[in-house]
Amino acid sequence: MLLEDMGAYAQYLKPGGPILFSGFYEDDLPLIQAAAEKAGFQYENHRTQNHWVSAVFRQPA
Repeated sequence: MLLEDMGAYAQYLKPGGPILFSGFYEDDLPLIQAAAEKAGFQYENHRTQNHWVSAVFRQPA
């Protein structure tokens, strides 16, 4: 779902605004990060617990 809707998130987020994606497996982080960057987001950081991830991206200002 995150991958399919990435373009819509980018369209509605204000410039400079952060977005948090969470509830996905650690192994999927590269896929989420690539899709987010393709949609124009910049990766900021992520946290992992028990192989689950939450990641913060930002829409460039």
